[in-house]
Amino acid sequence: MTAGLFPTALTETEWSGKLNHQFTLRHSAMVRLAATKRDETANAFNTGGLTDVSARGSNSTGDTTLTATWTSVLGSGMTNDVRGQLATRHVDLRTTDARGPGVLIAGVAEFGRPYAGNGTHDQRYAELGDTFGWSRGPHFVTAGFDLTTVRLTGERTDGMGGLFQFRTFDAFLAARPDAIRQVFGATAVGMSSTHIGLFLQDHWTPVSRLTLDAGARVDLERLPAGFDISDTQVSPRVGVAWAPAAKWVVRGGVGTFADRLLLAAFEPAVLLDGRQGYEQVVNDPAASAVVNLLPGTLPPGGLTGTRALANPLPDVAPSIYSVQPGTWHSSSLQASAGIERELTPNLTASLNYLFARGRHLPRTVNVNLLPPTVLTAANAPSLGVDEPVPQQLGRPVFGTARLNPAFDGVFQLQPSAASTYHGVTVLLNRRLASELEWSAAYTWSRATDTASDFDEQPQNPYDLAAESADSRYDQRHRFVASALFDLPIGEDEDRQPGEAPGLWTRVFSNIELGPILTLDSGRPANPLTGADDARTQGFPPTARPLGMARNSLRLPASATVDLRVLKFFHVQPHGKLDIVIEVFNLLNRLNVTQLNGVYGPLATPPPAFGQPVDASGPRRMQFSLDFEF
Repeated sequence: MTAGLFPTALTETEWSGKLNHQFTLRHSAMVRLAATKRDETANAFNTGGLTDVSARGSNSTGDTTLTATWTSVLGSGMTNDVRGQLATRHVDLRTTDARGPGVLIAGVAEFGRPYAGNGTHDQRYAELGDTFGWSRGPHFVTAGFDLTTVRLTGERTDGMGGLFQFRTFDAFLAARPDAIRQVFGATAVGMSSTHIGLFLQDHWTPVSRLTLDAGARVDLERLPAGFDISDTQVSPRVGVAWAPAAKWVVRGGVGTFADRLLLAAFEPAVLLDGRQGYEQVVNDPAASAVVNLLPGTLPPGGLTGTRALANPLPDVAPSIYSVQPGTWHSSSLQASAGIERELTPNLTASLNYLFARGRHLPRTVNVNLLPPTVLTAANAPSLGVDEPVPQQLGRPVFGTARLNPAFDGVFQLQPSAASTYHGVTVLLNRRLASELEWSAAYTWSRATDTASDFDEQPQNPYDLAAESADSRYDQRHRFVASALFDLPIGEDEDRQPGEAPGLWTRVFSNIELGPILTLDSGRPANPLTGADDARTQGFPPTARPLGMARNSLRLPASATVDLRVLKFFHVQPHGKLDIVIEVFNLLNRLNVTQLNGVYGPLATPPPAFGQPVDASGPRRMQFSLDFEF
């Protein structure tokens, strides 16, 4: 492990170019080319406060995008817009320790090669779309389609360095891991998906104070080859805007929206399907016996020279990843209602409510386990638990028998998760006038779900309803205030005709200021015992302390002030040069981003439980030059 501070680095380069051309009065085109290169060293992933530099990762990401549109006026009341996009992304992940193994001491430290990292991904994205608009009387009808293809290739070596999981520091010193896991097999990734969308919408204004929108969208998704799944959805939507009186507007809408399935969710099932590769997991006491098979020695002799297994262990059933076959309908039902009032010619106030219900969302579940048995001191040996700890006794534990004895775990990606969101926002917005605009918004919200991401596993696969709790993205309170204004210096009307501006006027003229104040209540954190107490074989471990619900801890509130300062210079004959300074976390406030959520194996937690272990970045400044002509 590394003692003291260690260096990190971040560099980012962006450039773009855009060309607009009006061919005729009826036809115009736009082409834009943009690229971004971002390199982050030793601070790109696995950046928790308990993570040693050896377990941290570096990331190099390059994006290039070419977009084009062709807009045509086809006749009286008819328009057509054709758009296309080609994009590439290259991602290179590297861990500081590239050989392994990794060591995880729950709630204490993580070092060595982490379980994820050391891979490359190349993504190619192509999109073609068309929107036709037709206006007749009070109706404006739009129809169109979009076709998107995504191709992913690369290399994934997650888990191939092996990982030792220890309950406590004492167990680490005794070289007694709670579990050892390692991946064997192929590393080449190659898959693709295709998405087709068709839509039709009518924007109807029967009277000047009322507008109605009604339409439907059809989404067809062709997912990676080899999986017997289909996803075709029809999504109807309606909306209304009504002005019951002068200076008042009431809005509302309801509709369904298809959820795009990420290729990243299918990667484990492509590589670890039992044919190309698989994972092996052994628990204590078998894990302690495996230590003697490894080259090198674990503590107390240290990790020097210790390496992962060169070959799979005999008589240990493989764990594989799969995808639930059949029809998937991952989607969300959304409804909104709001009212807006004009207070002054430049100031409006609004109150808005948003509801969203996610359905058939992806998550990962081990479907090869037999029903669990409540653990007691008497039945512990028959369930493969050598020395039960207080956090295990009296709780459901899965034994060593499996539904399909050919495999240990069968981690299935399935559309069995759900989410709910309620949000109320109060907004004051001042439009740009007299060189000043500002807005202030407060949002109260509540987000719950049964899984916050596709790789999140349940504590008990036979009781998915018990996972329902606050989402990891739940944020009850959020206040954001922002402004944009020009310094009132150097205005032409302030000088006499022919009078040249003075030195200070030239220095402080043409300056724009943009401050942003953000106040956030703390997001949830998930309490864990730190080990796979229920023996579901999932990773990261999912066992929660007795009496504690999922995501039941809370981070402290955070406050951030950011500032953007821009000064521009006119460049003859038609150019403009912008010099921009952006400051993030201007006041250098300490905002906690992670708690130590490891409760430990005992009936009472250690003193470190629930204490802050990581914070967001300190004050940061960046500079940029923009030239427009």
